[in-house]
Amino acid sequence: MSSSNKDGTREVFKWSDEDTIILCEVCLTFIKDNGKAQFFKWKDIQMDVEKKIGRELSNPNYCKNKYDAMRKDWRNWKALKLSETGLGWDPYTGKIDASTEWWQRKIEENPEYKKFRLKGVNMELEVKWESLFGDSYATGENVYVPSMDHIEDLTVDNEKIEEENVGEHGGETYFSSNQFTAALLN
Repeated sequence: MSSSNKDGTREVFKWSDEDTIILCEVCLTFIKDNGKAQFFKWKDIQMDVEKKIGRELSNPNYCKNKYDAMRKDWRNWKALKLSETGLGWDPYTGKIDASTEWWQRKIEENPEYKKFRLKGVNMELEVKWESLFGDSYATGENVYVPSMDHIEDLTVDNEKIEEENVGEHGGETYFSSNQFTAALLN
């Protein structure tokens, strides 16, 4: 990817992990505001990314192209990481610790895996990818599912539920499913 510098020559734009995380955050904000079923407005997303990284991207498709590449990488990374049990994984470097033979076998299976052999996926980026491309994601307050339209607040009023509890059993408080459902809907 390239962008123009001040003298009009093209320079290659390389996405750093930080730039990629910013793109993920902008896309996640779009999803939170508009729902995952909506098509991304790539022009607006690219303008937000450019503001946050402090650089202008000359090609209007950079963010969309990066998004498509990230989705492919996420699928490959997830398939590789979850393909077998007993693998070592270093959360600090993001690398899978496996034998040379294992890596050779995996790269023969899918040559795209080669990119992950010496450099794994940044842990923060992996979390963003899972939020962006996974089946659902939690924000700490709510859980969102891709099939949801505009995201509504489904926060449960814990104080109201505690007052209406059904009973206590050995220090545990239990609620009927009707109470819980009603609390979600109110």
